[in-house]
Amino acid sequence: MSRPIRINLDGVWYHVTARGIERRVIFTGAAEYCHFQDLLADLAERFRIRIHAFVLMPNHFHLVLETPDRNLSAAGRNGVRS
Repeated sequence: MSRPIRINLDGVWYHVTARGIERRVIFTGAAEYCHFQDLLADLAERFRIRIHAFVLMPNHFHLVLETPDRNLSAAGRNGVRS
């Protein structure tokens, strides 16, 4: 079954989550958590996305984002680069 089309609107809040394949660990230590937080800060600056909350767990993360410019898809596709 295919995923429903994502609705991109100005000023909308999104709950974004991702989990490691087969629930595997994606963060193995403090350095990786810090690096991911740096990437989130870069994402927010480059795409004018407001990050209201985030939770980083060893095998997944949750983000609460606001998109003033209707660009969640562009940010997800081009945003986080390590």
